[in-house]
Amino acid sequence: MANNPNKGNPAGNPQMVNALQKVTTGLGELQNRLEPIEAHIGANTVTDHAKMLQTHLTPINTHIDTLQTQVLQGIDHHSVEMIREEVMAVGGAQTRLAAETRVREAQRFNAGCGSGLTRQFEIVPFISDDTAHFPGIYGLPLLHDVHAINRLNNDQLQQYLTRYHIDHDGLGREARLHRLRAHIGCTDDGSASHISTAMIMLLLGVGIYFFRPDMVV
Repeated sequence: MANNPNKGNPAGNPQMVNALQKVTTGLGELQNRLEPIEAHIGANTVTDHAKMLQTHLTPINTHIDTLQTQVLQGIDHHSVEMIREEVMAVGGAQTRLAAETRVREAQRFNAGCGSGLTRQFEIVPFISDDTAHFPGIYGLPLLHDVHAINRLNNDQLQQYLTRYHIDHDGLGREARLHRLRAHIGCTDDGSASHISTAMIMLLLGVGIYFFRPDMVV
């Protein structure tokens, strides 16, 4: 078999020459593309990247602000008023609930105090405009025991019944006092203490009469 003089010699093989030219051309183009990239990487610092990010973020933030403005402008005045009224209503309900809780806690405590003479009553507040108000701000005597309740004059008693919203139309004084004592949580009307005091005075007088007759005029 005769040897092929072009075998192993690229110059003698047109197809191989053509392929090598394409590869060489491609490498040249790749080198041309890499050079500006290397230059860009070398020239750019962290600060430059931060500036680049800021450049991209600024229009995004502006767009978000615009959307927020459009959303707010889309809510009409009536809707805003409705939302405000609902918020106020919820706040008022919470305030009233807190006031009613204070009233119930005081009444529950007072129910265990009997007449309030041994352990004084807690002051039961009035509820007005959904908030708690104490009687002292109206110049009313504080009801720490049954005697303080029973000593109220008619005007003071009327104010207490009215401010506690206790129904008392057509009732006499004793019936009105009874309702006030019940609202406060007083479970002893004080009559037993008056009997005890009278009994003590009677026994003291009898003792003086028998054992110290010289003191009896």
